[in-house]
Amino acid sequence: MDLSARRFRRFANPTVVFSENVETGASGWTMAALTGPVTPLWHVVSEPVCTPSSRSGNSAFYYGQDGTCDYETGDTNAGILTSPVIPDLPQDAALSFWHRRGVEGPGLDFDQSFVEAQGDGGGFSIVKQISTNTGAWRLSEDFLPSNPLNGEFSTLDLTGFTGQDLDLRFRLGS
Repeated sequence: MDLSARRFRRFANPTVVFSENVETGASGWTMAALTGPVTPLWHVVSEPVCTPSSRSGNSAFYYGQDGTCDYETGDTNAGILTSPVIPDLPQDAALSFWHRRGVEGPGLDFDQSFVEAQGDGGGFSIVKQISTNTGAWRLSEDFLPSNPLNGEFSTLDLTGFTGQDLDLRFRLGS
């Protein structure tokens, strides 16, 4: 997953309050295995690992094994990638990020991917379940329905977390 274009912004007047491209590492991010291997499958990769491993720059977060370019460990596995705390989320905040997902099976039957958020240290809740399976880079707006009023794509709405300290989490399970 390439988070170089991932940012929070205001709808009317985009203002970036957090942006990450992992070119200098995963500072403040945590990666953990929920099931499966003890070593988390989430990690930072650089070109040419599992090319194209990033959409921009040379590095990206990746869930999988570099040697085989997959996450097939022979057992069920799941992992989480959690952002640093983003303090005092502004009003009308939204999440935008680039991702690519190449998983087993169509739709939601086998492999599950989620974007989750928690405000002020409460429990995580699902903001979006990602079901695309093209293996191509997609902007988060690509998997949301277009706005019928102006034909523009939406972003993941985070206004429910306004004023809170926010943690984001990307979860993949197989």
